[in-house]
Amino acid sequence: MNGAMSVYCLKDGLKEVQERLNAQKKLLKGCNREIGEAHTEKSQLVKDMNNMQLQVQELEHKVSKCNKDSNDAAKLVCDLFMAALSNRAGHYIFALWFLLSSSFFSSPKLS
Repeated sequence: MNGAMSVYCLKDGLKEVQERLNAQKKLLKGCNREIGEAHTEKSQLVKDMNNMQLQVQELEHKVSKCNKDSNDAAKLVCDLFMAALSNRAGHYIFALWFLLSSSFFSSPKLS
């Protein structure tokens, strides 16, 4: 009977170990799923960040181009003004036009 009792104890112990192993497997599967979800979220965030960096570069390029265009326009107006000053007949007409249209050439206010 002692041998039968040992076998019963071993079977009972084996069942307990298998239950613990199954619980650990279930826990490990849950952790692996969470890791996969976190990796997917990280990948999406990196992709979004790269897209935003590209948009920032595009906007910086547009601002730079607008600044250059504004400076070129101001230089052109200044050159035209100087040319009109050198021409006595057109001096007063151009000066009047320049004063009236100066608000047209002013820099836009950025908010």
